[in-house]
Amino acid sequence: MKKTFLVFALFIILLSACATPTEPDPIATAAHPSPASTPTPENTQTPPANSPQPTLSPPALREIPALYPPMVSLPFEGCPFAGSTEIETLIGTLERSPASQVTFLPPYYEHRASIRCEARSQTNRLFLDLWFAPDAESAQRDFDEVQTLTEDEALPVTGLGEAAFWWQRGLRLEVISGDTRLTLALADSMPDAAHQTALLAAHTMNMIQPASGLSQPEPIRLPIGAPEPKSVHVRDLAPQGEFFNACSLLTEEDYETAFGALEYPLVSGGGIGELEAYETYDCVTNPLEPGGWMYLSIVFGNTPGDMIFNYKRGAVVYPANATRMDNLGDEAWYWYSPDGTNLNLSVLRGNVNLVLNVLMQDGYENRGKLRSLARLMLDRLFEQSN
Repeated sequence: MKKTFLVFALFIILLSACATPTEPDPIATAAHPSPASTPTPENTQTPPANSPQPTLSPPALREIPALYPPMVSLPFEGCPFAGSTEIETLIGTLERSPASQVTFLPPYYEHRASIRCEARSQTNRLFLDLWFAPDAESAQRDFDEVQTLTEDEALPVTGLGEAAFWWQRGLRLEVISGDTRLTLALADSMPDAAHQTALLAAHTMNMIQPASGLSQPEPIRLPIGAPEPKSVHVRDLAPQGEFFNACSLLTEEDYETAFGALEYPLVSGGGIGELEAYETYDCVTNPLEPGGWMYLSIVFGNTPGDMIFNYKRGAVVYPANATRMDNLGDEAWYWYSPDGTNLNLSVLRGNVNLVLNVLMQDGYENRGKLRSLARLMLDRLFEQSN
């Protein structure tokens, strides 16, 4: 009996020596983390995170929109289809590594996927959008729709993709190759912007479609009198985290000259906060104001091209009596309510859309008041930014 017990004890000791140590339960560990004050041994290294790191090959790029939710920063550094060094050649030293995210932008919601990269330097911002359409025919329709919105201002670019064009007023380059589109858009004008942007697009297309051969765009020559778009930088209007008061563009004297006596101060709404584009900043009369009613709204686009497209697509819902108002901004439309007592003016200038709505009777004199007031406020806005 004693001999049997010794054999059994020896067996238990050997089994314990060969057993694999039990790993901690990851769920339990996450639920009960170690205290922050617990010292970490100097020779202990934290293992790298196992987040997916896409390569620059087209199959990996196409997988990104399916792997990550839209409008959330992608969990890797830089732009997955454009090098930071090449981007800096165009816009200068970057303030930080380019940020990227999956985006779905109108009018291409259905069956389209895109990746946007944003690069910011001290003097400019660049937006790169890579679009994947269901097929080449769909991509071509998208390309043609964008070109139509430029109203014959698109300049063909040879040696880049299957087709490409530069749009000076929008500071925008469009490229198409098969079912893939690439857009590069600048926030501000710069010397030789067209050709320098095309060179960056060529580098980018070579990374997106390396099997298609090297892209070598021909120099782009702008016509005489080509526009030099101006942009308002939202973060120049107020410090980070503070508010931009839209009513600061309109003095009490300005208001009373156009609309009559003002008993209560005007009220500003909206705020810059994170300095995001397409936020609405407004100025309205106090609800207690007995003398009349006015509403002013201002929207800033990321780039002149983005705002022009946004403006033109919104113009399709203007009423039948809407008419163009010439010599005001880059484009302006005026319309009024059926009874002629609610007047509206929408003005596009650079990357800014200003809308003015007042309770007044339609007429030549009042139209002139709206025109003068809109021009005055836009001039002040651009002066503040530049």
